[in-house]
Amino acid sequence: MYNKKYTIFSALSIIFLYLQICCLLHSVSCHVSELCGNESKSCSHQIFANHSQECWMTYFKREECVRPIIPQKRISSNSNEDYGDVNIGAYLYTEKVFNSVGLNVTFSKIKWKSLRMWFIEEPGTNNKTMPYVCRKFNVYQNISLEDVIFFDCNWLRGHDKEGSIFRFQYEVTDLNGVLSFHDYLFKYPHTNNLELEKRKSAVQSLKKWKLFLIVDISEFRNGILQLKIQVAPSTFNITGYEIDLRRSSTADGDFSSVLKKPIRENSVGSAFLKIKPHTIYKPGIYKYRVKMIHLKCEGEECVTYSPEIFYGPDLQAPVLIAIVGIVLTIPLIIIIAGFFSWRRTWVAKQPGDPHQPTGVLFIYDGSYASHVADIIKFSNYLKEECKLNPLVDIQCIPNTRSKDPMRWLMVEAYQEAQFILVFASPRGLPSTEPHKLHPFTITKTNFGYIIKFFCNI
Repeated sequence: MYNKKYTIFSALSIIFLYLQICCLLHSVSCHVSELCGNESKSCSHQIFANHSQECWMTYFKREECVRPIIPQKRISSNSNEDYGDVNIGAYLYTEKVFNSVGLNVTFSKIKWKSLRMWFIEEPGTNNKTMPYVCRKFNVYQNISLEDVIFFDCNWLRGHDKEGSIFRFQYEVTDLNGVLSFHDYLFKYPHTNNLELEKRKSAVQSLKKWKLFLIVDISEFRNGILQLKIQVAPSTFNITGYEIDLRRSSTADGDFSSVLKKPIRENSVGSAFLKIKPHTIYKPGIYKYRVKMIHLKCEGEECVTYSPEIFYGPDLQAPVLIAIVGIVLTIPLIIIIAGFFSWRRTWVAKQPGDPHQPTGVLFIYDGSYASHVADIIKFSNYLKEECKLNPLVDIQCIPNTRSKDPMRWLMVEAYQEAQFILVFASPRGLPSTEPHKLHPFTITKTNFGYIIKFFCNI
């Protein structure tokens, strides 16, 4: 009886594994996870060949999916994860005669108790930021590292979002009870791209093929951008990949190569290729350029670009924080008096729209905690007494839709500000702990970069 039960379990495991690999390699239409309904249900059939609650998936409605506040110290997703592997694969899903792109989320080498995941469209692409899918997986029994859980549901039907930038985010609680947050960035693939594999002309399909690239920005605070690539179909017979990490110092500037790394096809050995470049990151905008190596590929043929990622001046802070500048040594009374006097003169000569107060961007150094409160008081004074619109990070960013300091600086604050107010640094060493009102940990400032950025725009 035991051997018969073990044989059935092994057979089911092999079938699930085969279908999962087929999905990842684009070869069949898949929906075999049995987890695609809008309901909470067991996922034990993928591991234990039963429908017990030893593995349980909880369904959340879109409006119920409360995303966590991103912690200051996000646990990295390095090559030796202590919670397992998480991958996303794109496949062509066919329902009757209608093709669309499905995404298969795969959890392997599982060493966690619970994992909650969701997909969300980037606010810069669309104002709607409500998650598209939200699920939580709980494993209540120790499982083998060979076991796999996957979620292959086609939650984004239609083609209107194809090419849009999405984030795949998840929080995981490992076996020791440690909670960590992880963040992937990718462009949603196009259906007509995956349909290329079925065409007879392999060379033409190869030249038009776009790889599915996922940028893991979970270690951004540590200055690491890990790239995950879903490898090209084997029918293309490519010999390898050329990975090129590129950087631009300004939003509309040219990109130059930071690091190149060729990888031979026979060294991949799996459906996914992971690249973690070791380099020193400078402030700017980064993106990956990946080219499939083949005799028929010339110039920009067979090339795919990842979404662009902003990187700030401080290696401990992944985003350029507008506010990062320099705090005050000049007595506040002088600045207040001068500013008030200036505004009275300016308003007399330039009567503007009273409903659109003048925007003033504050540049200061938040690493001096004792001065953060003074900055806040000064900004409140300008707002109440001078009728200006002070743009201060800790007051403005929480009210933005994206909550993204980099986007606030480079897009929103720059568009609103007519003037930039720079505060000089005080003497002495920076504070060891940030001010309780300041949400950003800043240990050093590249003020020259900020000035260069604004002057070049």
